[in-house]
Amino acid sequence: MSETIEELRQRESLDLETINALKKEGSNFEKEHYLEHYFFLKTESSIEEIARRLNDMGYDLYEPNLVEEDQQELFMFKVAKKCFIEPDMIFETTKYLTELAIQFGGSASCYDGWETQVIK
Repeated sequence: MSETIEELRQRESLDLETINALKKEGSNFEKEHYLEHYFFLKTESSIEEIARRLNDMGYDLYEPNLVEEDQQELFMFKVAKKCFIEPDMIFETTKYLTELAIQFGGSASCYDGWETQVIK
């Protein structure tokens, strides 16, 4: 199972919105940014599988938190890594994270996107 064309377009559109918002705020794209990515997962075993793969890729892993989302309890799991803001790289990264969400969480919506601070 992989993301649909509609999910891909929506993901890339949200990535571009975030990139454009950072540009508008004057973030310096010549400097690395600390990108925080979010997953919402049903099981701790899903978190463990994703964490194992991302740890090997140099991501910082944060302790999952139990949250209520759409009237169900889910684990919010955050991972983060420093990188440069380049659209192609961002698309590649979010595609990979979405694929992990599908593989271990069951759907593309288990990956909730990313955020970062404005860097001057």
